[in-house]
Amino acid sequence: MQGQPPLPIYVFHPLLGEIATVKFTEGSLAFGTSTGKLGLYDLETKRISWEWKSTSGQAILGIDIFQEKLVRFGWDNVYIEEVSVCYQYFCNSYCRKYVVEVWDICEQKLTNSVELEPSGFCKISILSRSDELNFACGSSEYGKVNIYTTNSQKEHLTLSAEMSKSLGACMSLKFYANEDTSVKYVLGGFESGHVVLWDSRFPSKLLSKFKACDEAVMCIAYNISSNFGVVGSPLTDMKTFQVNKDVIELNYVISLKKEGQNDVVIRHDGRILASGGWDSRVRLFGCKKGKPLAVLDFHSNSISSVEFYPESDDKYGHHLAAGSRDQAISLWKLY
Repeated sequence: MQGQPPLPIYVFHPLLGEIATVKFTEGSLAFGTSTGKLGLYDLETKRISWEWKSTSGQAILGIDIFQEKLVRFGWDNVYIEEVSVCYQYFCNSYCRKYVVEVWDICEQKLTNSVELEPSGFCKISILSRSDELNFACGSSEYGKVNIYTTNSQKEHLTLSAEMSKSLGACMSLKFYANEDTSVKYVLGGFESGHVVLWDSRFPSKLLSKFKACDEAVMCIAYNISSNFGVVGSPLTDMKTFQVNKDVIELNYVISLKKEGQNDVVIRHDGRILASGGWDSRVRLFGCKKGKPLAVLDFHSNSISSVEFYPESDDKYGHHLAAGSRDQAISLWKLY
């Protein structure tokens, strides 16, 4: 690595609990905390423009963006609310309902709901960005993944395979569609350390199975346009991969000095990846060869979530956000 790493251009201090997840939307940054609170920062004013608190007070597990709806998901349920532009996944450990509920918050009424089965800690991965919301989530059964749609009240598709119980619980997911054929695929990271690939048209057949780690796959990212993926684990390396003719193939290995990655993300142009580590640091690498680019050393506790701004933009296109258990969110401007 050459030169000195940059300093954050801004640090947000919501003072609402440990930061569990962050997600950019147009001109804004959404965050969720360990105390069940969600907020939306305006990147121009650096002030909170919207704030919400879950009734459970349990940790928010993740955030994703979907037009003008809010989705919150966790151990027991998923809600979709028309507010701002973000999904929120939250954890409600005492009420095992597991249901997706679609809310119109302007009218303050429930408009749709989908029941789920228990899926542990695995976050959902959302594919559809239309009127129909499709998402993949973990299953209560080892080695299986479920695909749901908000237009189906009871039915869902279960992806499985022979000897799938040996995979253990699903820990991380990436749901995506082929840009040319629109065929839907699911990449799943499992407790056994395997990454597997399904074609949703053939739910009982694994297309590919790849041993990525000797321990559980804690996080997975995949850039469809550049055909580049990366997985993180509790160990001191990250494995990168490609998907060629429906087969997952090892690309190269990134060796780390410290063990444990909570999150990985690939920039929209497929050129840079970032990892959030247990050691409170964000690490940047070039995707072409895995060259270390920088270590962003600012936080005082583990990094729970990292996120690149989702598109090219003269103002925010080179921004990176990192949320930490130290209750702060750092905002970085990269090259």
